[in-house]
Amino acid sequence: MIVQVKNNFKAEGLVQELEEYLTKELARYEKETLSDIDRDVPIKTGELASSIQSVNDPNQLKVTIGTNLHYAPYQEFGTIELYDAGYVSSQELGSYPQQFRGAGIRQSGGVFARNYFFKNVRTNFFKMIDRIK
Repeated sequence: MIVQVKNNFKAEGLVQELEEYLTKELARYEKETLSDIDRDVPIKTGELASSIQSVNDPNQLKVTIGTNLHYAPYQEFGTIELYDAGYVSSQELGSYPQQFRGAGIRQSGGVFARNYFFKNVRTNFFKMIDRIK
């Protein structure tokens, strides 16, 4: 008895289709994540909100989202309370949030955690994964 399995589709076309689909999903992820971050970012002067940028590299199937403002993590993690990272495991962030606790400008008594960045990055990542499945 002989069984022959033949590839009846063009692999190159399938790979290209998959890459196009993933590129569109990454662009959707980028747009939704930036929108959610913009919704949740604390606004005092607008500097933090306007500093959040993204770079979408479709050739690498990669999106990078972030800010270079030195005080952004203080707003995200806070300086006077334990960071509520219930939506992000300690393995994902490690001890990174702890370095901001008790740090920064203390004139007003400190900064409460605002959870505007990692929450949205992670939530939208898992939404994208669910759409891809």
